[in-house]
Amino acid sequence: MTKKQLSTFEREMQDSLFREQFETEYSGFLLSEIINVLMKNGIITLLSLNAVLAFLIRLTVTLKN
Repeated sequence: MTKKQLSTFEREMQDSLFREQFETEYSGFLLSEIINVLMKNGIITLLSLNAVLAFLIRLTVTLKN
C-alpha cells in the first residue's frame, strides 16, 4: 500500500511551533470576521463592542493574577 503524500499545509502543521502560531493567528482572524459581520448587520454597535472588549480584558487580567 502506498503512503499518502502530505500537502505542504499538512507537513507544516506537524511542526508544533508552526501549529501554535497558526492556531493563534487563525483564532484572531475568525474573531475579526465575526465582529465584522455583527457590525455590518447592525447586531452590535461599536460602543457595545467596546464595552464587551473592556470587560474581557479586565477578566483576562484578573484570571492571570
